[in-house]
Amino acid sequence: KKLNKETEKGLSHLMINLFLPSLLFSQVAKSIDTDKLVEWFPLPLFGFIWIFLGAFFGWVLGRLILKQQPGEIQFTMAACAFANSTSLPLAMVSSLSGLQSLKIADESTEEVNARGAAYILIYTLVVTVVRWTYGYGLLSYDPPTSLPSAKYDKLKEDVELEALEPAEDGTEQDTEGAVDVEIQDGGDKKRVPPAKLSFIQQIKKTLNPPLYASMLAIFVGTIHPIKNLFFGEDAIFNTSVVGAIETLGDAVVPTALLILGSELHEGPMSTSNFVSKKFIAGVATVKLVVMPMTGLLLVQCCRWMHLPGFSDPMFCYVLLAEAAGPTAINLIVMCSVQGRRAAEMSVVLFYLYIFSVVTLTTCNILFLLVLSP
Repeated sequence: KKLNKETEKGLSHLMINLFLPSLLFSQVAKSIDTDKLVEWFPLPLFGFIWIFLGAFFGWVLGRLILKQQPGEIQFTMAACAFANSTSLPLAMVSSLSGLQSLKIADESTEEVNARGAAYILIYTLVVTVVRWTYGYGLLSYDPPTSLPSAKYDKLKEDVELEALEPAEDGTEQDTEGAVDVEIQDGGDKKRVPPAKLSFIQQIKKTLNPPLYASMLAIFVGTIHPIKNLFFGEDAIFNTSVVGAIETLGDAVVPTALLILGSELHEGPMSTSNFVSKKFIAGVATVKLVVMPMTGLLLVQCCRWMHLPGFSDPMFCYVLLAEAAGPTAINLIVMCSVQGRRAAEMSVVLFYLYIFSVVTLTTCNILFLLVLSP
């Protein structure tokens, strides 16, 4: 049975406010420390590079090739910029950690798997921060209204005044949310952008629970006396606090899949004209072909230059796996929370995860051949 919109949005809020912050804190704080941040600096650096390249390719696809409208371009950029950076790479590393080509000296399979998982979580730390700031902003972008100036100003003024009126319980309404409404104009829906925010309001709008959890994880993970209270066999809060947080974090993937499944219960359907076969083919080409090949070229250049970390085959494989992944499932959670384009994002995820069965298999074979001694 399909979830109703209220239940789906409630799950999305629960995901963002509880489950995902729990996963980020428990996994990142446990894996990170100051020495690893210095030693593994290419991981967060390449996180920025992959996001920048994906967003750039998405902009080229949307603006120059598909000739999309503002708002649609930002959606395309987000779909191309942010890949599944945690669950899928962790599964790939776990399944391939027994291969000799990814080992250093006489490492056991468990040691290789642990090393690969640590690389992924350090990479995820930076990507998560950018995803929930820049990516969230892309998906919430409001194009300028095309209404006549006088009519637009009057509508915006009316909405702002309405937002300032006290609610029935005597409390002041949320101005920021009340101004962001859809109106009818000649049969077409138009969106009135929010009132201009101050710098402090813009900062507050950018911050969210996953970002708070990431910053807290960095603080706890890099200060050893505090970290020893939470992590380790003899840690005071390991069983009681961290155990409960890890249990909540385990709900991230099934909750995200439940939301995705709710959007796809009748198959990949969307009422938007811009989610066409050409659009799906373009996003799939960028994410599943162009990005992996670009990543392979850059990683190979770094190996030839003997940069720090690139002598480790697992280090290189993680970077390549991150470049080759399909669009992040968390993007549908962002869309669902915002109440916009969740159906469109579900279509993108549906097709990209089907196509990735073939592309990831092909890429893995190619990556392992290149990384073989």
